[in-house]
Amino acid sequence: MVNERLNKYLLSFEHYYPDIQEWCVRMDKDVENNKRSVNIIENMDEISGLTIVKYGVSSKLCHLSVTPPNQSNGMGYMLAKKAINDLWNHGAQEIVLTMNEEILKNISHFYSILGFNIVDYEVGLYKKGSSEVIWKLIK
Repeated sequence: MVNERLNKYLLSFEHYYPDIQEWCVRMDKDVENNKRSVNIIENMDEISGLTIVKYGVSSKLCHLSVTPPNQSNGMGYMLAKKAINDLWNHGAQEIVLTMNEEILKNISHFYSILGFNIVDYEVGLYKKGSSEVIWKLIK
């Protein structure tokens, strides 16, 4: 299910998440078992935006990204709202997301607008010596 183009795209985030390749293998199995969902926006056979969600009572917005040429045009907001609604429709009572602290300053306002609040920080969750900011949205 995780095709080569998607895998290559996700590998561009390896700086923040060194184990992303192994995660892609696990994600593929979860998608097959309807535990996760992937939503891709493509333009000319190139990925322009992407969300990956994990279902459950405490669901997770695992990944949301938009390529630089497609930022600031509403694509990220549309992808986020679609992912959030998908999670609510699958029974989520809360949605969690984590992000590397290096990304926080560039994107925190976006997630605040969506209703997420920072609830914690965890050091070394995905990258040694780096903190992950934990956000939560409650239904």
